[in-house]
Amino acid sequence: MAKALVSSSQELEQAAAPGPVLDGEIEPEAISEIIRRVEQMRRGEDTVLSNEEVLRDLDPDLVRIAELLDELP
Repeated sequence: MAKALVSSSQELEQAAAPGPVLDGEIEPEAISEIIRRVEQMRRGEDTVLSNEEVLRDLDPDLVRIAELLDELP
């Protein structure tokens, strides 16, 4: 829910997708955790919810707070 203001085409190019991850940029523990979570998802142990599903289950006051935070400059 973060917002960014882009004022020039140069800044837009800088905000483009980052380059590939190089060897050694990710710690071995992080790689192990990513692999563990992917395996859980493949086995159906994890449930992936859309933002809409999560917001639907939240208290209306929390949803309004999130909307107000999105409106901040």
